[in-house]
Amino acid sequence: MEENNNKKKKIGIVIFILSLLIILFFIIVPLSKKIFFSISDKTLKILRPDNIVLSFESIHSFELKENITYFITNYFQENKVDKIDLLDFSNQLKNKFDFIQNVEWNFSVPGNANLKIIGKKVVCWLNNQSVLAQDNSILDTKYFSEYTFTVTKELILEKDLSNKAFSFLSELPEHIWCNYKLDYKDKNNILLFAKINNNKLNYNFLLDRKTIFDNKKLFLANKIFNDLYDGKKINLRKKYVLDLRYENKILLRNKKVER
Repeated sequence: MEENNNKKKKIGIVIFILSLLIILFFIIVPLSKKIFFSISDKTLKILRPDNIVLSFESIHSFELKENITYFITNYFQENKVDKIDLLDFSNQLKNKFDFIQNVEWNFSVPGNANLKIIGKKVVCWLNNQSVLAQDNSILDTKYFSEYTFTVTKELILEKDLSNKAFSFLSELPEHIWCNYKLDYKDKNNILLFAKINNNKLNYNFLLDRKTIFDNKKLFLANKIFNDLYDGKKINLRKKYVLDLRYENKILLRNKKVER
């Protein structure tokens, strides 16, 4: 008798669970469809050129902003909205404009798609003819017609930079960029050329990634050379390199270094 009661209880529980699942199915499926089609309708409405709110960050040319806007408008006019792959669109945009770092979509505002185009951040002018920018990118100066450095940052470079070297240059203090042009050969051979031209400045500094941050040593080396120059203890017709790479030493080398 007790065994039959247990069986009836188990059957009752199973029936209850199945009934509950059936009820939930008929509630959830219509609701899911409603949500899906609501989202689809909004997407169809949003992804049209006149519903895209475009903004720019770190894009330094009015002409380039116009070109980007023209590309985006044409893209969404020429492609069927329900077949647009936003990742593919972003990749196409970055391939078309190599100065773009990132593309950000925001659909939080009903009826609008906020699209932000973010440009690559500038590190310095490179070899007097291009710009070194984020991700070790070398870009044409035409992309930066409206860009102004707080100080003019100039770099001489003969080969590609590693990401580590790029990060190092990004971290250099303003006073280094302000007073010197850099010739970066490798992490142990960094030449500084003084930007101000006068008869005394016929010398350069040779440093590595560590000593370039030693402001005290840099100041002392400047003072030592000026004292030697004023005392006429060096050949004023020659160029010199002050090697600061050694601990507690400043080596004065007689070596011509071209700017």
